[in-house]
Amino acid sequence: MPLQFSLADDNDVDNNPTSTSRSAQEQQKNHSNSKKYHHQEKNLGNNTADTVYTRRRQQSHLLLVGDPGCGKSQFLRFATALCPRSVLASGSGTTSAGLTCAAVREDSSKEWTLEAGALVLADGGLCAIDEFSCIAPKDRTTIHEAMEQQTLSVAKAGIVCKLNCRATIIAVSNPKGGFFDHDKTFISNVGIEPPLLSRFDLIFKLIDGSDAN
Repeated sequence: MPLQFSLADDNDVDNNPTSTSRSAQEQQKNHSNSKKYHHQEKNLGNNTADTVYTRRRQQSHLLLVGDPGCGKSQFLRFATALCPRSVLASGSGTTSAGLTCAAVREDSSKEWTLEAGALVLADGGLCAIDEFSCIAPKDRTTIHEAMEQQTLSVAKAGIVCKLNCRATIIAVSNPKGGFFDHDKTFISNVGIEPPLLSRFDLIFKLIDGSDAN
């Protein structure tokens, strides 16, 4: 069976980024302005083809790491005030359910429903996270897919679905120990795992240059 891979922008693929239907394939071929990269493996004896779409994210993520008193939280509040669709969350006490989604059982119908978290609510806008280093490491791993693929694969309480979270993430954090230790590497000062750190497109280091004198 021929296998065809297509890499498209967010606007070229509908809400289902992994659609494999032939109708979606024909619509993609007729789109004159779309940028598509095809890799096809031919197999004799069968002329049918399946297309797998991969989304290329257009949003950039920003990380601010600095000493206390550098105005990082004020920067977040100003950014959320500028963006019409924005969500401001604090890493203190935040769990993976608060960032992604939570399964809630209705009292009347006894059925399970999903309540959107900060990343899902900020779809198409900005998600600002203060005190990013205060989030537990096991909870930070849940946003890997959200930052790279711009989707959330959910399998909770018998509900299996995929939610869009096409949001720009601006996170601020303090160094480990409160202030930067110039004798250590940046990763040691930040305390964020390299797989998550690599998903930020821009990383700024803010240092308070004041001294005792």
